[in-house]
Amino acid sequence: MPTTPNADVAWQREELDDSRDPLISNDVLSNVGSESSSSRLQRRPKVWLNVYDINATTRRLSGALMAVNLGAFHVGVEVLGDEWFFAWGDTDFSGVLWNEPKSHQVHIFRESLCMGESTLTEDEVRRVMDEFMDSWLCNSYHPITRNCVTFAEELVVALRVPESFPRWIRGAMEVGKCCCLLPILSCAWRWLKWWNLRQVEPPCPPPEAEFGWRKCLRVCPWGGS
Repeated sequence: MPTTPNADVAWQREELDDSRDPLISNDVLSNVGSESSSSRLQRRPKVWLNVYDINATTRRLSGALMAVNLGAFHVGVEVLGDEWFFAWGDTDFSGVLWNEPKSHQVHIFRESLCMGESTLTEDEVRRVMDEFMDSWLCNSYHPITRNCVTFAEELVVALRVPESFPRWIRGAMEVGKCCCLLPILSCAWRWLKWWNLRQVEPPCPPPEAEFGWRKCLRVCPWGGS
């Protein structure tokens, strides 16, 4: 019975498969795997600062405010496909949260600033994020001395990027550190926290909740940044 061209091709492919040395195949797969792992270790992640206006009012006034160094912004650090930021809450859970880049649910996206490539590998970046999640607790937030801007500035330093943190982003925060204003603002912040806690009952996460890489919970729905 004559064979069709398709049958001939199938037979030849089958013969080649049968004659292939399994040891050679395993070596090839091993080399591919090691090359992939090596590539992942050597890849240098690019880091971005995503800057947001606090609300529509500050967006309208941003030009005038920046002219007198009173700009007020929210900032997130984009690395490895996520945007990381720091927010307030009245618990000792991590205040480090993430969202899709340029997509904060409250603040209004303004611009992205490229900070260059980190000298760290992807695994080293993840270790840095783990350390920040452990050390930046949401109840340690302060609107002047420990906020989303100071978090972003320390994070980009830890990620070892070539570009320095833009001074204009600090704006109003730097003015607030004045010895005359800081005590007043700190007192106002304590009152504001007390008032917020009267309005909202803090949620209780389950005892088995885990906190780690990409597992921090959004435990402060009323939190600021």
